[in-house]
Amino acid sequence: MAVATPNYWNTNGRPEHPDALKDHNALLYDYLEEPDTWFFKGPDGRFKVPLKGSFRANNGDVMLSAIRKGLGVDLVPTFFCCEDLRNGQLEVVLLDFEDDPLNALCGLSTPSPPFDKSARICQLSRRPF
Repeated sequence: MAVATPNYWNTNGRPEHPDALKDHNALLYDYLEEPDTWFFKGPDGRFKVPLKGSFRANNGDVMLSAIRKGLGVDLVPTFFCCEDLRNGQLEVVLLDFEDDPLNALCGLSTPSPPFDKSARICQLSRRPF
């Protein structure tokens, strides 16, 4: 899911569609096959969005630190930032375009706006696999 700090979104705008991420600073994870491209799913199927960013890393902890510092937006699995979503340090956008909803592996005990959608997705993971 696409996440950033609320301050980042307030400063740069919350995208309504993944294509708008082209105007954002993407934090790029170098271990991906296509680190400059993120995949989403819409009504017409799966599509990709080419991105630009000023920060690259190949370590998840380094990526999470960069997100928390408000350096940009990153596409991460839910389990990676559950606590940050719960406490409001990070905010999710574009959940209606999630490419892989199986990434949702955390539960938010007390959802509050603007995290209602992430809470709904995270609650799905409470069921046994």
